[in-house]
Amino acid sequence: MTIKRLQIPSLIFTLATLIITLLPSGPSNPSPVSAGPGVMKWDTVNTPNSDPQRNDVLNPFFGGNFTGSEVRDLAVGGDGNTLLAAVTVDGAATGFGPAGPLGVLYNSNNSGISWTTSAYRQLRGNLGGNHVYNVYIAPDDPKMWAVTAGDNVTGPVRLWVTSDGGTTWANAGVPGLLLSEAISAVDISVGYGNGHDILVATRNGTGAGRLFVLRAGNFSNWSQ
Repeated sequence: MTIKRLQIPSLIFTLATLIITLLPSGPSNPSPVSAGPGVMKWDTVNTPNSDPQRNDVLNPFFGGNFTGSEVRDLAVGGDGNTLLAAVTVDGAATGFGPAGPLGVLYNSNNSGISWTTSAYRQLRGNLGGNHVYNVYIAPDDPKMWAVTAGDNVTGPVRLWVTSDGGTTWANAGVPGLLLSEAISAVDISVGYGNGHDILVATRNGTGAGRLFVLRAGNFSNWSQ
């Protein structure tokens, strides 16, 4: 006759588990919880020139050497599909200008899967040899963009605005910037009434700065 031995440790563990399960939840016995789906989620998107042989962005030319491309600034629209990137490229290699670093606007309408310079080509006729420094998108309108522009000496001193996703652009005419003053930050409000407010912060060589507000998208309606 075979005698089966009682597995005491297993029995104790089973009883303990049953008792804990039957106990009400409380500070000493909290119920299990988990984070809501999608609350903390990261996605990887392509940056310009991430696809081999695409040559969307070529290496910028610094001091006689090609040193690699650089994303200066990035903005994401509220629709999750619209992305803007200010990217340093070599102007001669892209046909946008002479050899040297040039700040170019790239935009994507498919969450970064592919990028284009179509909006920049529309802006380019107004910029001359200037660089795009920073990019912004209104929180409630993925076609309402603003970019700062300037040259290597002045830095970002002009604000260009489009309300149709880069098809047409207008110089917002930030008033009365001083010789050493440049735009350091921009914010776009949600739309209300006749348009969006745009807040512009500046800085100068002494560390001081000013705030300007453009009311309702009216380029003649600036206040300090």
